[in-house]
Amino acid sequence: RPDVLWARVYPLFAQWEPPPPAAAAASPAAAPTTAAARPGNAAAVSDGCLNTAAAAAGVGVLLESIEQAVLSDLVEGLPPEIMQALVDHFASIGAPERVEGCVLHLSITSLDLDQVIRLCEASGLYSALTYISTRISDYRRPLLALLAGIAAATAAPLPKAPNSHNRTQQPEALRCCYKALVYLRCCFQGMAFPPGSGTLTMSPVGALDTVKATLLGSLLFLDRNDLIREWHLAGGRSATAAALLAAAPAAGSRRNGLGTSQQQQQAATSGVMAITDPHPALQLLLSVDVSAVMAVLSEATFGWDAVETDLRAAAGKPAEQLESVLVATQVVVNAVVALLEAGRFQECHTSSQNSSSTSTGMHSSGATVALEYVIHLLAAGRVTVKPSFVLVLLQHIVNQAASTALDAVKAILQQQFVDIINVVGINLPGSSPEQQQQSPGGHSQQHQAGATPYDPAALSVQQAQQALQLASNAGFLLAAAAIHHAQEHYAAALQQYITLANKQLTQEQEQPQLQQPPSQHVDLLFSYIDKFLSSNDNSSSNSKAQTSRRAFLKAVLQQTVPLVRLNPAAAAALLLKHMSEQQVPVLLSLQQQPQLQFDFLKMSMRQAQALQSAQRAAAAAALGLGTQLTAATASSHQSSAAGGSAADAVTSATAAAAAERLLERSEVADMFVKLLAQFEPQGVLPFLQSHHNYNITAAIQACAAHGVSDGEAFLHERLGDVDAALQLHLNTLTAANVKLQAALAAGQLPLLQLQDTTLQKLGQLQVAADSSNTYYSSSSSSVGSMQADGGAGIQWGLGPLLDKLRAAQAEHQTATDSACAA
Repeated sequence: RPDVLWARVYPLFAQWEPPPPAAAAASPAAAPTTAAARPGNAAAVSDGCLNTAAAAAGVGVLLESIEQAVLSDLVEGLPPEIMQALVDHFASIGAPERVEGCVLHLSITSLDLDQVIRLCEASGLYSALTYISTRISDYRRPLLALLAGIAAATAAPLPKAPNSHNRTQQPEALRCCYKALVYLRCCFQGMAFPPGSGTLTMSPVGALDTVKATLLGSLLFLDRNDLIREWHLAGGRSATAAALLAAAPAAGSRRNGLGTSQQQQQAATSGVMAITDPHPALQLLLSVDVSAVMAVLSEATFGWDAVETDLRAAAGKPAEQLESVLVATQVVVNAVVALLEAGRFQECHTSSQNSSSTSTGMHSSGATVALEYVIHLLAAGRVTVKPSFVLVLLQHIVNQAASTALDAVKAILQQQFVDIINVVGINLPGSSPEQQQQSPGGHSQQHQAGATPYDPAALSVQQAQQALQLASNAGFLLAAAAIHHAQEHYAAALQQYITLANKQLTQEQEQPQLQQPPSQHVDLLFSYIDKFLSSNDNSSSNSKAQTSRRAFLKAVLQQTVPLVRLNPAAAAALLLKHMSEQQVPVLLSLQQQPQLQFDFLKMSMRQAQALQSAQRAAAAAALGLGTQLTAATASSHQSSAAGGSAADAVTSATAAAAAERLLERSEVADMFVKLLAQFEPQGVLPFLQSHHNYNITAAIQACAAHGVSDGEAFLHERLGDVDAALQLHLNTLTAANVKLQAALAAGQLPLLQLQDTTLQKLGQLQVAADSSNTYYSSSSSSVGSMQADGGAGIQWGLGPLLDKLRAAQAEHQTATDSACAA
């Protein structure tokens, strides 16, 4: 993270230790120095104090006293002689950074810039050099000097880590690299160097973009020869680095960043890092800390729309022969990909990598950071990479998933896989580069035939198969579904979603204690179907979209059984919205599984009734406002008021019309009555009472077959056959009476514990039975004859039972009172 980088890097070069006050006070030269150290008294310090201190052999103490005065902002400038003396003195005691502290407090208008810059370059005072150079708008010099410092540091013999055959990194290389990163970050954010000294003063509009383009272009487009030339011209330590780089193996003598065995042995003994093209400047920074460099580059390009031509022009490179113009982020990614393919990251380190790591190539920790950087940008759709390298990125994601046991991490990695597939795309079978040949009219053969054109940036069919194999090996079912969908293999894509949903449901049943989102993947399946069908509706005039929709609908209809099994309500809503004409065929296809058929039809009827109710409510609301609107227009008004679109209102109206047609179909109603009688008998009578478009004879047969006596009796009443209806009711009451007597006789009811309220309810049941008997006897002559033949002597059995219950209750109360008295 850049903020962590800032806190970790800046102390490496911004610390300085002032001399103890006691040492200055004990010196004879301290008094005259302090007296002369007043703002603007540089001449007095030069002419009087230096000669006095030299005569007393106290030059060192004097210079340290001058340092205190400068750091206290008592002196604004120093003559060249004193500046040279400061550099020599602190270099002799191994504290050159104290000179930097002085320079940062001096006004550059009072300095001999040519002398100070030469002193800073020769002594490696990079902070002071950066401070002065940026104040005179020379932003390239500090970066090149710091890069030279890294190259010179890597050329020194490297000590071996304890108990290891690998070398540690040079502290000077770390210092230069982190100082360069902080400098770059300051400039990219428009802040002055060092951090905390304000912002860059940019008077012309766009000057900050020019500074950023200069720095980023220098990192990306300066080649090996450019660096050598620039360092030779700078002189000092930069010239030394140029000589070392010129002596290193050239780009042609290395293969995949390894070189010959003799060159590797020389590099291992001398520490020389053979930086070669491409992007040698970027390689120098990456050789120290890949993660820090990637963080700074990512921050630099975020929200910045610079183009490649600007970067090349800032680096002094021609841009007239470019085939296309790329944005800064794409240019950075192209550079990182080129270094990855060349194997340069095997020599790189990360801030979290220990010194004993022996990782190399694409599997090194530095390469891991670079790959994840590219993956993040590609998955977000901000960059593109060639298809062959996409497979490298997908392989890395699979490797990362195999190395973790955390489901949350695997889910993130799988989403990255899916996002990359969606961004890159896949060429369909039959498309190839050869078919992109132009016809005499200027149009490709594929466009003339109406086929999908070949996309060179998308995966080929063979590459898609490799990606599918990677997804299968990692268990990425969603990724596999994305690949199948991109290839228009919709049945296979749906199968992957269904497998994932079944897997989650099985896991929920086996481990109910786990706190998981209920049926998350089931919802994802139906969302996938609805999203595709909504984006490719029937109103589209695109023939390709219509063809895809028909193929997708066919695949969905082939999976109706598992869809209904997973969620009958969602399946019913889906068909009603997008395939209302397929509802009856789907019902017929479920005949071999009546339970699924019932669940689906019940949910379809509920969806239809809900839509009808919504339509009626919308129409009533519109009429209440005094507006002459139809039901469909009222629904549209209601949808718009709720934030919905006009298309949603049309879809709702269409679905409502389809629901009305479904309810009016007698074969559907007959099928529903039959299924209700089999699986939900208590729902038969309410349905029969609220609907009338069913076949009464078929309904009577269904009720009789499954013993739904109340529904059967209601149907007989509708036909006028009151005798049959009464007989059914009497049979029901008789059967209930027999069950009650059997329960009492078997002791299944706690007689002695029945309360008076229970007895009252039983008495009310007796009265209701008598009233029911009287009602039926008065409404039918045949019932009167039944009573004449003995109907009046119908024994419900409730009267004697009530007497027995009351007697048992009284006996129990008496026994309880006697026990209490005793």
